[in-house]
Amino acid sequence: MNKTDNIYGKRLKELRDRKNLTQEFIANSVNIRTASISDFENGKTSLKINILRDICNVLNITMKDFFDFDTTTPSTENKELITEISSHLADLDSKKLKYIKTMIIMFKQD
Repeated sequence: MNKTDNIYGKRLKELRDRKNLTQEFIANSVNIRTASISDFENGKTSLKINILRDICNVLNITMKDFFDFDTTTPSTENKELITEISSHLADLDSKKLKYIKTMIIMFKQD
């Protein structure tokens, strides 16, 4: 698969997670195997457009919503988390801040 498929797979996972829905629930709702959802989310395969449309219906979003995203803009939930985390960082010494920075870099590499 190509890099674009992986972006869309990550997008599906993001939207599914926001609604606290499992891969199994989505798969059962659109009559496909759970492994197909997993493979798509992991960039191993692509989905037919009609299946993606059905998944969007389950997520209660439009196809436009699915494709209309900016990966550089954090979601509202992420912005709130970033603000909350930032407020806790102000009181830490430089050693702890460097440790947190290292952890963040490690997470970004996953």
